[in-house]
Amino acid sequence: MAAPAPATPQHEAPSYRLQREQGFRWLNFSPELEVAYRRAPKPMTDHQSNVALFCGLVIWLAFIGMDVIRLQDRATDLFSNPRLLTLVQVRITVLMALAGCWLALLQTDPRFKRPWVVAGMLYLLTLGGTISNDTHAALGTPHENNVLILLMVVIFLPLGLRLKEATAVAVLCLVSVLLVSLANHPEGQRESIFYRLFYLLVAACIGGMGAYLREYAQREQFLLRAELEWLARRDALTGLHNRRAFNEHLELALSVGRRDNQPVALMMIDADHFKLYNDAYGHAAGDHALQRLAEVLQSLCRRPLDHAARTGGEEMALVLYGVNATQAQGLSEQLVQRVRALALAHKASPTAEHLTVSVGCAISLPLEEGKSLYTRADALLYQAKRQGRNKAIADIDALSSSAQRPTERPV
Repeated sequence: MAAPAPATPQHEAPSYRLQREQGFRWLNFSPELEVAYRRAPKPMTDHQSNVALFCGLVIWLAFIGMDVIRLQDRATDLFSNPRLLTLVQVRITVLMALAGCWLALLQTDPRFKRPWVVAGMLYLLTLGGTISNDTHAALGTPHENNVLILLMVVIFLPLGLRLKEATAVAVLCLVSVLLVSLANHPEGQRESIFYRLFYLLVAACIGGMGAYLREYAQREQFLLRAELEWLARRDALTGLHNRRAFNEHLELALSVGRRDNQPVALMMIDADHFKLYNDAYGHAAGDHALQRLAEVLQSLCRRPLDHAARTGGEEMALVLYGVNATQAQGLSEQLVQRVRALALAHKASPTAEHLTVSVGCAISLPLEEGKSLYTRADALLYQAKRQGRNKAIADIDALSSSAQRPTERPV
């Protein structure tokens, strides 16, 4: 009798591991991972953007104070000088916008999307700073040309914007600076516009390089954390959930079942004479057999609350949500039949010529806890083993009591 094929490599790697191996030089994941990355909570980034907006508010107030000092001799010309009036309007408009959006973000108002608010404030600061500097230049008062360079670097700081978003804001700011500068500088003085844009572009390149390296590291950390969390809750050989995840999920399923008046079926599965199988064919073939069994269990998980786990060695478990008596019996027998259909030769088995399983199926009772349900299912499993193995035994009494609960689950 031919021996089974040797074990294949471990279960298929999770998508985040594949993504990490393939790389992401353009800072893009696969569509599913990209959605998960963007939805991942970033409380530290939120805090940083709040602090940055507050600092921007304080700095803008400081510039207003400097304007008061620099222009105190011209206060009487406020309403007669259009440039002075424009300067005051710009300062007040930006100040009010900064204060309003900062307060809105502190209250996590859902009407304010954080990236849009941050982008708007950065643009508003750049535009306001450009107009203010050009106005001071026209008035012949001291002004800070380097402020715009600092703002261009600030756009790429970790304020909640991804690199592509920050780059879009930077391009929009550069175009706006160009247009405002062309409007405010006479044709004979426009040489300075070239130098202004050149320095701003250099600052944007430096800031963009730093933002790229930072986002790349953040994305890599996201993939590594996701992989570690996956490994902490999965069995490395089969890819099924491990015992820890099984215990947590069983309690969750029972809790939801009590709330919705739905039964939960727990199947305990044991590969018959598996030690003899390993002795006859080797541990590599045994690993392959467990992987095939895991595939059968996974094929029976059809609902979000269904759960397949490897609880230890050759023992596995299956949690099925919302089953009635007929469905529970049918699914248990179907599981045994599907394992038979694998036709994994087992010449050392006294039960059959191929690998078989024994199954104990218990249905949750009202208000039952996970430990009690597990104990009943485990007892039924050993009852099936005592009765010759290669079969499924269900708790008939519990099945009868659950038959009245409404379910819509196909077998």
